Amino acid sequence: MRFFRAHCLRKGAQWNYPLCPFLFAVHALLLFPDTYTTLLKITLLPKQIILTHSDSSFSTLISFVFHSFPDCSLPKRKCEKIGLFDNFACIIQVLRTMIHPHTELQFISEEIGYGVVATSFIPAGTITWVLDRLDREFTPAELRSLEPIYQDILEKYTYRNSRGNYILCWDHGRYVNHSFQSNCLTTAYNFEIAIRDIHPGEQLTDDYGYLNVLMPFRGIDEGTRRKIVYPDDLLRYYKVWDKKISKVFNRIVKVPQPLQSLIEAETWQRVEAVCQGREALESILIHYFRDESITKQVREPEL
Repeated sequence: MRFFRAHCLRKGAQWNYPLCPFLFAVHALLLFPDTYTTLLKITLLPKQIILTHSDSSFSTLISFVFHSFPDCSLPKRKCEKIGLFDNFACIIQVLRTMIHPHTELQFISEEIGYGVVATSFIPAGTITWVLDRLDREFTPAELRSLEPIYQDILEKYTYRNSRGNYILCWDHGRYVNHSFQSNCLTTAYNFEIAIRDIHPGEQLTDDYGYLNVLMPFRGIDEGTRRKIVYPDDLLRYYKVWDKKISKVFNRIVKVPQPLQSLIEAETWQRVEAVCQGREALESILIHYFRDESITKQVREPEL
């Protein structure tokens, strides 16, 4: 929202935007170029403009009130990027994320909230998400220095890496839900893969056990022996997860990879070496962060 902060005057809970709707839409497209946009929906109404961005966690549903609004109607026209203009109403939808392109954000249920759902068949071995240069990393000190509203967002939507830092995914990756029987798993190479075929309409899910959670939490009952996610699950189950990854890892070079261009050349060379048997598959245990501030809970692994 940097563009709007620089070009709009804040007034209460609304934003005054002095330009006409057409220019506003053009500026919005400049703000969200194809390569970097998530879901954007702009609705122009008489005396008001509403912008809905997929980052609902940041409450980016904002009302804009114009200083002046032209009385004449916008020309009815169709444009590839601008969409359909009909009088003072237009809707622009753009989808670009660094999660697999054959996915979309959907409301799942009141209990679960939103989730990432496959829109096309995604075969096992497909890279479904990549840690990219737009993802933001916060140290614990940086998190503590923020206002409570930002701390709440980071505690909800981030995971911790092996350094104990908080990673905020800029794309839909932060909406991927937990499952004890997840169809995606992280790897030691900063990307996740589908460990089984994912069909259209099926959620993409992760096992939060390898995300270095701060506190144990009880997941939705899926009929598994594991009912609770613990901070040290990675120590308990890394061999189980490594085995699941190893069964499909060789397929990475055999199935289409829309996200391959986001993977660094050196990392891709290592992936090819593993698939060709020239290098051993690295364990996801590399992601474990030993948090001495968390009280260890003695328990038996639940498989």
